[in-house]
Amino acid sequence: MAIDRIIRVDMTTGDVTEAPAPEAYALLGGRSLTSRMLLEETDARIHPLSEAAKLFIAPGLLAGTAVTTSGRTSFGFKSPLTGGTKEANVGGQLGHRLARLGIKAIVVSGASPDGWKRLDIDGKGVRLSGADDLVGRSNYDLHRELVGEALRTRAAATIGPAGEHRMSSASVAVTDPEGRPTRHAARGGPGAVMGAKGLKAIVVDDAEGVRTVPGENAKEFKGEVVKFSKMVLDDPRVHNTSRYGTAGVIKFVNRDNVLSMPTRNHREGSWEHADSISGQVIEELGKERGGKMLPCMAGCIIKCAILYNDEHGEHVTTALEFETIALLGSNLEIGPADAVAELDRLCDDIGLDTIEVGNAIGVAMEAGVLG
Repeated sequence: MAIDRIIRVDMTTGDVTEAPAPEAYALLGGRSLTSRMLLEETDARIHPLSEAAKLFIAPGLLAGTAVTTSGRTSFGFKSPLTGGTKEANVGGQLGHRLARLGIKAIVVSGASPDGWKRLDIDGKGVRLSGADDLVGRSNYDLHRELVGEALRTRAAATIGPAGEHRMSSASVAVTDPEGRPTRHAARGGPGAVMGAKGLKAIVVDDAEGVRTVPGENAKEFKGEVVKFSKMVLDDPRVHNTSRYGTAGVIKFVNRDNVLSMPTRNHREGSWEHADSISGQVIEELGKERGGKMLPCMAGCIIKCAILYNDEHGEHVTTALEFETIALLGSNLEIGPADAVAELDRLCDDIGLDTIEVGNAIGVAMEAGVLG
């Protein structure tokens, strides 16, 4: 199946149209495609949350195949946070689902004049319908309902209350392989842009899609995939990431001769309690509580996502990454790891970028101390 369908959704009129991708887009996917379309179709002078703004969503060029890490999805938009062009990249199941339905990109324009909407995409077509019943609901609740037991074929991209209120740091939550909304397109405020459109959720079901997107030289392609996978697994840096996730760098960046651990609103580069939120400590807690390392998208062999449980063995988050730990942890002088994990869970549920939240609270804390 060729991945060449571009779906356009006009939220103002409710029209949904489809057309083949132009030849000029043939070798573009993910970030390269959303950035190109954004520059070609967006007037730089518009407000990011206006009806004239557009949201571009595209899977990577190799999405739907067995190439490891190929299932990521790009969200391109004019940022309400910076006023400039922005791209937010996310793992999860959305990219593979779109590719297996032959979808190269989704373009959302306009703004709903009559309430909240949801977009459903499957082998039968694309449908825009009312979603006022989803308003006010957080991401964990939404994904339980929208994905539920159809996890093997379905994925959702949703906004939480933060996106509904068009907060400039609002994220879009994407279903992970466990069915949870722990993967987020967050940088720059894509959730605010989606909220300004009146689009609460996108649900993609590839039950009638092509399970493995074939190439013209399928046998040779499969051989190259095997070689690439072996190269990845043989890299010692991958071993460390597969064991600790991106949290594995914390002890290193916190050293006195590195000083790259955001601390006390970035005024310092090392925190005396950094060990309490390090990848090594998180690994030990995982052994005690039934945690494990997981792929953030199907088929990824690196498995750097940390499934973090509380002291009772109940799931808290699967997105405890370095940036989150640093900005919500050392930057705010918050520890141990349990406290940071709870904050991460809260941000995922509301739909907020953990980096921006950590930065904003850091500024407020410093202002309160220094005046």
